Amino acid sequence: MNWIFLAKSLRSAGLSIESLIEFATLARKGGAVRQAQKDILHEQLTILNEKLKEMQDTQALLKYKIDTFDEHLAKFDAGEMTADNAEKLWQKPYLKDNHKGE
Repeated sequence: MNWIFLAKSLRSAGLSIESLIEFATLARKGGAVRQAQKDILHEQLTILNEKLKEMQDTQALLKYKIDTFDEHLAKFDAGEMTADNAEKLWQKPYLKDNHKGE
């Protein structure tokens, strides 16, 4: 039962079928290959953390756009904001720590 739960969780987190098969094959071998299994888990955690960061940044962007939507439309309608002086979203002004990702 644990194996099924682990496999489903790893797949839903994005682990490829190939990596899942490799992990299962290593599990059957036991012994010295346990570090290889652990390495697969570490790699997946790194990938998942990167995806999570991207999703959090996208969530922050969506919240920012919702929060500032009416204000920005009013500025465009009043001529205070144009395509030339509009905010630069790629500079990520919506991130709270003002971290400017590349």
